[in-house]
Amino acid sequence: MVKSAGSDTSPHDRSDLVLDVLETLPDEVTVGELAAVVSRVEEVTACYEVVHEDLFRRVLPSLEERGELRFDVDRGIVICDSDDGVTLLDRLRDRLPK
Repeated sequence: MVKSAGSDTSPHDRSDLVLDVLETLPDEVTVGELAAVVSRVEEVTACYEVVHEDLFRRVLPSLEERGELRFDVDRGIVICDSDDGVTLLDRLRDRLPK
């Protein structure tokens, strides 16, 4: 069954789905890659663009605000924080000039 982009997917459900999907992907993915996976899971492949825009404008900024991930809007990149409490800054600290 193919669903339309707005059907039965509450904002909370898509946020939870994004977090679940990110656990299976590399630490850094593009919004396009994430939207492709989310739209397949939600069975709305015909509406990839709608899912992409929703992720870009609403879901990812909200998840970043909650501290769940990092979202580089300019590059369109989603960066997952590890579950071990190490922040992105901690991971990059050894690369920073001293």
